[in-house]
Amino acid sequence: MTSETPYPSPISASVSTSVPDPAALHMGRRLTRRRNDLHLSRRWLASLLGIPHQDFRAWEEGTSRIDAKTLHDLSVLLDVPMTYFVEGLEPPCRPKRLESRLIPRCGEFDSPHLGSGQVAAAPYGA
Repeated sequence: MTSETPYPSPISASVSTSVPDPAALHMGRRLTRRRNDLHLSRRWLASLLGIPHQDFRAWEEGTSRIDAKTLHDLSVLLDVPMTYFVEGLEPPCRPKRLESRLIPRCGEFDSPHLGSGQVAAAPYGA
């Protein structure tokens, strides 16, 4: 009989990729930079998170993505806001279909929060 845990570990909740995506690479570089700035070891941080240091290395290399809860835990441990890890990250390109049909452009939609004559801010990545 195997024992199953009701909650996934931070690593099982992260997504492994064979080819690092730009966001995972960027976040991994930011994680490495902050860890090095504080002179902390990968093993020590991994032990605080309760994960193998190899999994921590995968985050830093961008071959595994960090889930939201772990990102929060890292921001607390490294004394930075969660946004630190995505600062400077270029927004993804939107496919033409989304560009033209599904996502309204600045001022192209009505909002109950805007008065007459007010223009809505551009959506993310516009």
